[in-house]
Amino acid sequence: VYHVRAGFKADFDFRAYPFDEQKLGISFRHTTLTRDRLTYLPDRSGMPPFVNEEKVEKTRLNGNSEWSLGDISLYQDIISNVSTLGNPRFFDSRNTISYSRFNTEVSLQRRPPLKSFFYIFVIITTLCISHFIPVRKLWIRMMILMAILVVNFFYHLSVLFELPAGYLTFIEYIFLSVYVLVTVSVFISAFKYRQKFDV
Repeated sequence: VYHVRAGFKADFDFRAYPFDEQKLGISFRHTTLTRDRLTYLPDRSGMPPFVNEEKVEKTRLNGNSEWSLGDISLYQDIISNVSTLGNPRFFDSRNTISYSRFNTEVSLQRRPPLKSFFYIFVIITTLCISHFIPVRKLWIRMMILMAILVVNFFYHLSVLFELPAGYLTFIEYIFLSVYVLVTVSVFISAFKYRQKFDV
């Protein structure tokens, strides 16, 4: 029986944020004992009940976690290295050494934060309402559109600082769409005003 306690790192993919699902993989092997001396097997009978179930009931990891626990899979595979292990009789040959490796894969689903949807809902609603303001009050409409632009920009910045990703995420496409909608709204408003009141 082995009790492993260590820090593990994983590369997350945030492209679907805030609807992303992450896989945490933990793998280890013995440093010296080869497969013929040691083979890892998951002890399904001695594990907690939630690990034994094929489909794990969605539970929270802790009281404040934004993640919910998904499927957990445990399996053993073989990893092979080519090494002489310092033995002179293997110096001129490709000596393959096989180790038993134990793997755990934990699936985590992010519970989308309500504040993300609230801000986006408010921004889109305000943008729609601005088109009901009469064209003669162009300055009011422009102020609302600029306010939407500023709020969207700062909210976009907060998400960029929060996520360590060098690529576009799902929520960023929404931010970019808002920039485009505001720009189009400014041009439409200016065009209508010029059509109606320009002499």
